[in-house]
Amino acid sequence: MRGLAIIFARVSLLLVNFGFWVGSLWGDYPGESWEVGGKDPWTAREAWEKTALHVSDWVFMLGWAALAIGVGIWAARANRRWVVTAAASFAAINFYTQWFERLGAQPWAIIVVGIAVALWRYNTAHAGHPAPLGAGV
Repeated sequence: MRGLAIIFARVSLLLVNFGFWVGSLWGDYPGESWEVGGKDPWTAREAWEKTALHVSDWVFMLGWAALAIGVGIWAARANRRWVVTAAASFAAINFYTQWFERLGAQPWAIIVVGIAVALWRYNTAHAGHPAPLGAGV
């Protein structure tokens, strides 16, 4: 029974993160499927959306980031390695999604950042070691 509870908790964590991911892209109209469910899809939906509550995409984005950080910290303190890995993975997904969606990043930007990080790591790794005399510095 304990194994089933762990599986349920892990699948729930994945589904919640996917919900935040979709919400961070388009936002949400809570209760839409209940209200508009079996009616004519476009006319009923347009009329309903004019009066319905809309949760903006940035609310999902900020909430997702806060939850990923909070859950990650809790999981690290409680020694829940699977949850730490899931929180870090979805935090990275959130970062890259918002980087491309909000900041308008292009694929070449990843290459530029990668080169910059590689140079930074190279320089910090060799910062305390002077170059040999004949190294052509």
